[in-house]
Amino acid sequence: MKICLYATFFLNLILLAVIGTILPKGVVSKFSFDGAPIQRLSTENFVATLGTVFIFLLGMAEVIHYVVRICPAYGFNVPHGEYWKTDENLPKLRTITQNWLLEFWVGMFLLFFALNAAILVANLRQPIRSGIELYFILGAFFVFAIVWLVRLYRRMQPPASDAQAEEDGR
Repeated sequence: MKICLYATFFLNLILLAVIGTILPKGVVSKFSFDGAPIQRLSTENFVATLGTVFIFLLGMAEVIHYVVRICPAYGFNVPHGEYWKTDENLPKLRTITQNWLLEFWVGMFLLFFALNAAILVANLRQPIRSGIELYFILGAFFVFAIVWLVRLYRRMQPPASDAQAEEDGR
């Protein structure tokens, strides 16, 4: 999953380079609800700001990945903590948490990629206008976040013991 994180990070940097090359005069980065342009930035400011944000987010992902590895049991707030915070399950909890957080970071970088691609397309239109795709992108990320959270919660269910599984007829 870490390879996916770096791949999406570099994909965003490549898109920023394309934006910097194709749109040399400026970038409209804010649009009204009906798609009309609101704010124009110089291309240099747009690329530098987002490049800095991407580097910061990647650094934050790395720091959080490290912190999860060294975090004591009481630092985790997870469903069924009484099961996961035991000495034998804590390493597994750390691994699960790291992997799921990496998955969310990848989703965030994909969100940025899709938004910047939509901004590029909007800036290439004549006249410059944003379509409804920005709302679809945000809606898709919202659905991703909900599905990710539900899957994480389900993953954090402790496995049924063999005795209980036999009682339940499994």
